[in-house]
Amino acid sequence: MHFVVSICGRMLRNTHLLKNESQFNDDFLACIYEYNGEDEFLTAWNEMLDKYDVHENKWLIDLFKLKEKWAQAYVKRTFTEGMKTTQLSESFNADLKDCLRTDLNIVEFFTHFERVVNQKWDKELEAKYNSRHKFPRLKLKSSPMLNQVATVYTPTLFDLFQTKVKEVMELSILERNMSQTHSYVVGVFNQYGKYEVIWNPLDETLSCSCRKFESFGILCRHSLKVLDVLDIKLISNRYIMKRWIRDAKDGSGKNCTTHNIKPDT
Repeated sequence: MHFVVSICGRMLRNTHLLKNESQFNDDFLACIYEYNGEDEFLTAWNEMLDKYDVHENKWLIDLFKLKEKWAQAYVKRTFTEGMKTTQLSESFNADLKDCLRTDLNIVEFFTHFERVVNQKWDKELEAKYNSRHKFPRLKLKSSPMLNQVATVYTPTLFDLFQTKVKEVMELSILERNMSQTHSYVVGVFNQYGKYEVIWNPLDETLSCSCRKFESFGILCRHSLKVLDVLDIKLISNRYIMKRWIRDAKDGSGKNCTTHNIKPDT
């Protein structure tokens, strides 16, 4: 996504679309980031083409063919751990630059490189120690769900999950359809943004249109709202990903979910 946005910026600077204080850039970025539903994205995209009369713009036509690579409505299908750019490599590059000078020879370069890598290992060992020996602070001590994941998730993931649990109080069930699979429309009352959560009582599985679990590996607040309505107090092991647990590197957590990542060039 970061690559596509960069290309967009460079190419659009040379077109008429950004001249005379055009709002095209704002509308275009909204198509990238603001629409979670595929239908919403397609509607907004076609409205943008109509608004600026660019149905025949070849670059936009070609870009639309790659929408699964950059539009949030489609990207959320892919497991990304929450990263939206090349931030992992950018962070490491920034750390390297802090230790490098232009006059270093190759031997000195690798000496500095090794120092940076060792610093990364030290930070990881410190995080591992804290994860195993420090119990997180529960803001809702009576919550069975928080007590369940407090000893399972890493501290960072637990804090994130605990925030999701607190946000459940803001949500409402706006619609419900109790057929063979139960459908719930979840959102904030009188605010924009609705998500459909499907609950299958036969196999006790959840799925949400926001695809938070599929893209990040943690249940979203919409799914947690439905579990709360159903009076389900604990999370099934299928929704606790192995990569987010404290002992992931030790090969334990056999009952937790693993993700099969398919290479996508």
